[in-house]
Amino acid sequence: MLVLGIGNVIYADEGIGVHFVRALAQNYKFYPKAAARNSMAGENLTAQNFMQNSAQVSAIQNSTSQNSIERDPLQNFADENSIFKQNFTTANLDRNSTSENSAKQNSASNSTSQNSVINSAAQSSINANLIAENSAATSDSVDQISFIDGGTLASFLMPTMAEFDEILLVDCIDADGAKGGEVYFFDYDAMPKQISWSGSAHEVEMLQTLQMMDLCGDLPHVKILAVVPQRIEEASFKLSSVILQSSKIMEKTALKYLSDLGFAHEKIADLSAQDIADRFAKKGRDDSSI
Repeated sequence: MLVLGIGNVIYADEGIGVHFVRALAQNYKFYPKAAARNSMAGENLTAQNFMQNSAQVSAIQNSTSQNSIERDPLQNFADENSIFKQNFTTANLDRNSTSENSAKQNSASNSTSQNSVINSAAQSSINANLIAENSAATSDSVDQISFIDGGTLASFLMPTMAEFDEILLVDCIDADGAKGGEVYFFDYDAMPKQISWSGSAHEVEMLQTLQMMDLCGDLPHVKILAVVPQRIEEASFKLSSVILQSSKIMEKTALKYLSDLGFAHEKIADLSAQDIADRFAKKGRDDSSI
């Protein structure tokens, strides 16, 4: 997924595409929703292991208690034999007692082995489920999102754009009968007829760039988030209040679209498009600290 900002930052509102994309990238942390699901799955797995291990411990304790209960009747039976059957010799009683204890030990050993097998099988089942869950999450987590300041490069961006499956392109547009600050969001393949890029300061229009990629068969699926500029002035970094207000609508639109594509987000800063424009004004477009 590519979020691409287009615009010439030295012409006031005409640079909103660049300022908006830079602000979006710095204000939010994005990650695939599958990563969040995998984290929750890990927490559920830990709880599941705890409950299962607790149940297994209880089962072992119950088994031990049952063996103790069974041992008492056997002891009573031995006492009765001692009282009512005096013809048994001491040696025979000792031998019977030894055999009985050996049988009980074998029974306890079998019970322990059985519990061990059950525990091992249960753990193997959990591990298998975890591996399957992680494998599914891994296949989803290859999704990535990139933010690029495309400036006025236009056709020079074609090799970069062709590498992505989805593009959210942010730029200024012109539209018949539109007022400054009006926001448009549409598919490139379903572009409204009243939309054009005429009046832009770009030497080569983005519309022409998209058309060339389309002719070559290299155009990914493109969504366009655009706004009609209020003020275009030479050598000005001051955005109009109208365009700043519109950027809030653009932000909600972009976040919803990215969420629908499977990206979760977390807000980490609160920079406005004007904050970004001020950095350009202070340090220059090519400064790496922007």
